[in-house]
Amino acid sequence: MMKKTLYRFINNVKGVATIEFSLTIGLFILVLFMIAEGCRVALLSSYLDLSVSEASRTTRKNPAGSDYQQLFNDSLKNNGRLWSFLSQDAITEVKVKYANTFDDLVEQRLKDESKGAAFAQYSFQYKYKPLFFWVPKGAVEPLFHRNIVVLQEYEKDKATSK
Repeated sequence: MMKKTLYRFINNVKGVATIEFSLTIGLFILVLFMIAEGCRVALLSSYLDLSVSEASRTTRKNPAGSDYQQLFNDSLKNNGRLWSFLSQDAITEVKVKYANTFDDLVEQRLKDESKGAAFAQYSFQYKYKPLFFWVPKGAVEPLFHRNIVVLQEYEKDKATSK
């Protein structure tokens, strides 16, 4: 009698689909959210590339002697169509450093004064806040730091005429 009951229990397949579904749905949803988080990181990264290049493009065309740091910061924050997707509070660092010559730029002998500097290095740091999961800081922080080097339109004439 016991053997017969045990045999029926082992060979009973009713509800197998429900059990398999309940065991795999959690993993499926986890993978789905991980993919969504990865897509968000890629989208934010491309938005940052575009916003930094646009801000540096508009900033470098200002007249010589302008406060390029402030202009770059204003250009980043006032570009509404790009920043509607991003948080303004997550901007942690905006810097502009200058170099008189290409050699100075290569050797990172940068200065804070823009007067007569032909090159400028615009730097920008964005603090990423995950939407779905905890993401290791060391894994995504380098993805959201941008540096762009430009030739200053109006400062280059002063630097090259010396």
